[in-house]
Amino acid sequence: MNIIIVGAGGTGLNNIANLFFQFGYQNLICIDKYDSENTKKLVDKGIKTIIGHGKYEIQKEDIVIYSDAAENTKEVIDSKNMEFDFKKYHKNYSYFEFLGEISKFYKTISIAGTHGKSTSTAMCVYLAKKFCYDFGLGIVGASLNDFDNESFVIGEQNKDFLGQVINYITNNKQTYIDENLIKKFYMIVEADEFNEHFLYLDTYIAGITNIELDHVDVFKTQELYYKIFEDFTKKVNDKIFLSNEFDQEKINNKGTNIEENLINFENIRGEHNQKNGNLSTNIISYITSKDKKEIIQYLQKFGGIGRRAEYIGENKNGAKIYLDYGHHPNELNTTIEGFQNKFNNKNIKIIFQGHQSKRLIQFWEEFKNILKDKNCIVYKTYTARENEAEIISYGKKKGIKINCTKDLSTVFAKQINGFYTEKIKEYLDTYQKNDILIVFSAGDLHSKIKENI
Repeated sequence: MNIIIVGAGGTGLNNIANLFFQFGYQNLICIDKYDSENTKKLVDKGIKTIIGHGKYEIQKEDIVIYSDAAENTKEVIDSKNMEFDFKKYHKNYSYFEFLGEISKFYKTISIAGTHGKSTSTAMCVYLAKKFCYDFGLGIVGASLNDFDNESFVIGEQNKDFLGQVINYITNNKQTYIDENLIKKFYMIVEADEFNEHFLYLDTYIAGITNIELDHVDVFKTQELYYKIFEDFTKKVNDKIFLSNEFDQEKINNKGTNIEENLINFENIRGEHNQKNGNLSTNIISYITSKDKKEIIQYLQKFGGIGRRAEYIGENKNGAKIYLDYGHHPNELNTTIEGFQNKFNNKNIKIIFQGHQSKRLIQFWEEFKNILKDKNCIVYKTYTARENEAEIISYGKKKGIKINCTKDLSTVFAKQINGFYTEKIKEYLDTYQKNDILIVFSAGDLHSKIKENI
């Protein structure tokens, strides 16, 4: 029996692979379409890693865990067919289905919301590791600067139980698990609304950062998007912490608006992180009964997470380069304002990679208003999971005439008085010492930037 991780280059599945590795599993096989920074780390640890799909034949005894982006790969299709034929032997989980299985054994704290959930989750994990003796596991959709750039953290004093849980799930619930420890420890997880993922989680406490229409390829209207958050709150067992306005009647009086305190962050997004910090502080104070002043004092040392206004170095001319995961208009706007406030005597330059064509089309005017005349280079839009014919049709409905998805980026570049390029290395060398370059990418551009500085 092998444990097959399909889509292991993504942060979520990379976490799962590393969890298995932590507990000594030697029967891991990781698969991804592309070689990347994450797959290279797996190889460095001695984990068998296959680049390219269709090279491994799924066996009936295997357990397959996959990402949404890998759902249509040969491995996942074969696994689903095999699960139907060999129910007794073969197991198949999406990433959030597997997290959902783990969450059944913990008091799970799920951090949701359109913006800020990665940072808020990371803050909760950072604080829980310090203040909560019953902290069991934290899983974040970004690397944690305070924990060797890993994306998951294990409560060392409770590590044995996590090993029992993983062994129990992967062995068809036939192995030992200490029932006295079930629902004793806390698991903190970033809860994604995309494809209703967070509904798989057995949520004990929820934190919601904000709610604003996103993932328009799945949620066609604001009402549908709002509805999935309502469904999420109905599944919460204990308490919901809110940093946004949310209809209390629709969450059965489980909700509480967070108490706001001044938290002095020195990083670029300090003002924006106030809300994330207050949400995290309230949650950790609730589960530990620690004084909020003590929690805040420690939180001010929080080192941040990867690709959130992350400084990665300089080009050959001394221009400073930052990576940011921003892929929604409001995220871009907040980050740009933060940079302008911190570097008001510098030239702010931008490279922008749209994440999903439908999102770029849906928020076309908002993106235009933010990036127009901002010294912006546009890189090709990241289009995973998208069908080109559907994008062309969707663009036409919105008054944007394109013949292919590449046209979308070139048309957008012209409308913001920027320009389109795929020759990133060539342009990275043109920025000068007084320039501050922000690279917005939730797709694949960040790795290309790192390779070329």
